This record gives sequence, C-alpha cells and structure tokens, in this order.
Amino acid sequence: MQETLPRPQVILGLILLGMVLAGVAAFLAAAYIPGIQLHVGELFLIAPALIYLLRRKYPLKSALRINHVDKRVLRASAGLGLSFTILTDELDRLISTFYKMPAEFEIFIFQILIIDSWLEGILLFLAAVVFAGVIEEMLFRGLLQRALEMTLTAGRAIFFSALVFALVHLNPWWLIQILLLGMMLGLLAWRCNSIIPGILVHSINNGLALLMLNIKPERLRWYEWQGHVNPLIVLIAAGAAYYGLKSFIRLTKGAAVPRDPGAQNQ
Repeated sequence: MQETLPRPQVILGLILLGMVLAGVAAFLAAAYIPGIQLHVGELFLIAPALIYLLRRKYPLKSALRINHVDKRVLRASAGLGLSFTILTDELDRLISTFYKMPAEFEIFIFQILIIDSWLEGILLFLAAVVFAGVIEEMLFRGLLQRALEMTLTAGRAIFFSALVFALVHLNPWWLIQILLLGMMLGLLAWRCNSIIPGILVHSINNGLALLMLNIKPERLRWYEWQGHVNPLIVLIAAGAAYYGLKSFIRLTKGAAVPRDPGAQNQ
C-alpha cells in the first residue's frame, strides 16, 4: 500500500529546491517577459514537490489536503480573512515605527505591485491572489504541515510550517506578520483537515493588500488615522476576529485529524 506522505525532511528539501528554481525563473521572466515573473515564481516554487509526488505515486488530493468543507466554514473563514488582514495591517504599521523597511526595498516592492493598466491589474491579481493563495497553501499547509503533524504535536507543526512559510518570503521586515498569518492559516487547515479555508483567507489577505497599495491615499482617510489604522476599525476587526475564530472552531469540532506516525515514507 502506498504511504500517504513523504518525510518532512524530504519536503523541506523540495521547498528549498523550489525556491532556487523560482528565483532563477522569476529573474529570467522579468528580463524577457515582464509582467509574469510572479506567476512563474509561484509555479516553480511548487514544481519540485508536485513532480516528486507524481513520480512516487502519492495521492495528490490527500497529500495536499484538498478536502471539501461546509459552506458555513467558508463564511466564517471569509470574515476571519477580512478582520485578520486589518489587524496585521496595523501590526505592520506598529512594527515599521521601530524596524522600518529600507526605502530601496520598499520602492522595489512597489514597482512590482503597483498597477499601471487593466492588463497588469489582471496579471497581478492572478499572481498575488489566485496563484499565491492556492500554491502556497498546497505546499505549506497541505504538504509540509500535514507531514509535520505526523511526528509533532499540532501546535508545533503549525508553528514550524508557518516559520518556513515566513522565511521563504525573504522579507525580514514582514517576518512577524507573515509568521502570524501562517499560524492562523495552519490552525484553519488543522481544524478542518482542508486547505480550502486557508486559500480563501490567504487570497483575501493578499487581495486587500494589493488593493490598498493601489488606492490613492486621499480615498483611505476613513481607514487611516495618524499613520495607523483607525482605532475604531481595529476594535471592530478584533471583535470580528474573535467571534469569527470562535465560530470556526465550533463548526470544525472533531474534524482535526490525529497524528499517525505510520503514515510516512522516505
């Protein structure tokens, strides 16, 4: 009988190989086919893992944790995605007052994410929202975290998969924010044994971030206050996040999969 998952060490090696290939492919795409470097990078990031799974005949649906979830779980996830994005936005603003991103790096990010045309907007949406949400959840919360859950407690598996997720982004100024996002996504995946809620939350987070980067500052006066998120909005988001998470946990009671050390292979 075919084992269900590779060992975590193998998966980490595949992720590292994917990072190298993604970096080279994105660099070449930026030089020769500008506008699709993010798409190419995401595809090459997961390519080694998918090829490995297919060659070893692992069941993809199980290995990547692609399982059906109830619509009520998705509604709770959408609320969590919106509220958590607002809270991490404020956290980012707080951290930047002590540990500010260098101007040249900030300009580099803006050059990639600022939309200058409808075509560029569609391409960026597909890359940052759709591709990133689906591919990164399959790789980190589907494959890596599930493998870690076979040998570690759920809490440790969620933390270490989130840490790898944060480090892969190669952005020390967003490390804490991405780590917290990864832990939230990991909790969702573990609670309902599916990456689908995480894909939704991840996509909402990236989509709102992309949208806010491209909205003129004068249109965000209702949202911002002295360089921070409006305190009333933060308070509402915190309450929504609390009740959204409470609802999610209630809806997914008993869905978490117990670890099974015998379900791994070299």
